[in-house]
Amino acid sequence: MGDVKKLFGTDAKKEQEGVWRDDIAEDIKIKIARIGNPNYQKKFQTLSKPHRRAIRRGTLSDDVAEKLLIQCLAETIVLDWKNIEVNGKPFPYSVENAIKLLTDLPELRNTINDIANELEGYQAEDEEEAVENLKK
Repeated sequence: MGDVKKLFGTDAKKEQEGVWRDDIAEDIKIKIARIGNPNYQKKFQTLSKPHRRAIRRGTLSDDVAEKLLIQCLAETIVLDWKNIEVNGKPFPYSVENAIKLLTDLPELRNTINDIANELEGYQAEDEEEAVENLKK
């Protein structure tokens, strides 16, 4: 039998506060929260409110939808980063800089969005597993 809690249980703290990911590119680390966390949901509700009629009717333009997604990702999903450069110069984390990167680099945006939708990085660990991971 499979323990569904082990298979599908998540850690709400990890989902909201994010986890550091270093598998995006060499030496780059990005702290990524999970899509659908309470901060994301609240921000999406706020940003989408003026567009609800268009969303319901299916007439929201792709440009507006993309801007809403980027704003939500920048404010609630991409929480920090380390070792990011643009044109050979350090590019410090800020929400404004996250918006710029997510706008200018759609493949990075897609990668972050994919990671934020994954289950694995946000799963709850058993106490025994957590202790073993700390020893590594």
